[in-house]
Amino acid sequence: MARTRTRYRTRVKRVYSRSRGGGGKAKQIIDGVLAGAVGSYAGNFLGGFGQPAAYIGIGWFRKNATLSTLGGVQLGQMLGGMLGGGGSGNGGFFQS
Repeated sequence: MARTRTRYRTRVKRVYSRSRGGGGKAKQIIDGVLAGAVGSYAGNFLGGFGQPAAYIGIGWFRKNATLSTLGGVQLGQMLGGMLGGGGSGNGGFFQS
């Protein structure tokens, strides 16, 4: 009679970790510093659109939704000021 084989399953230890790309406060601070530095440099070439473009770009490449949203808000304010005339004289930004 043929011998039956016994299969052994290896036990896998579950490890819960943060999602990839996550991180603590240091990543967010580095992203902010990077966006500020690139934004001030890009302002020389793109004018008023340099800061929002830098925020959107850094947020896109570093997978930081907060920076992308901030850049979108700034870009929207600038475009709204140009179209509606609400932000004349200040580069399109609304100031309180």
